[in-house]
Amino acid sequence: TIFKIVSYDDNTIVVHIIRPDLSYPIEKDILWVDKYLSIRTIYQNGNVVPVDIKLDIQDFNFLTYANAIDESDPFSYTDWAMIVDLNGKFY
Repeated sequence: TIFKIVSYDDNTIVVHIIRPDLSYPIEKDILWVDKYLSIRTIYQNGNVVPVDIKLDIQDFNFLTYANAIDESDPFSYTDWAMIVDLNGKFY
């Protein structure tokens, strides 16, 4: 499933692909997805660079929504990030 498509001024297109994880029950407003970061970088000349990264994230942390004890308190959230360039290199 295509989750998001972003295009840039140099005509490069980045496609974020997700796959539902069907081992979990279907619940209203909750989408469980496979533990992979899958992107495709499509260049103007037609070259496509696939990047598929296995994410070692516990199941209970891998949801498409956030939950906090006090939603009005920004310190009740914890964010983690990984930077990956268009060729799949980690920083």
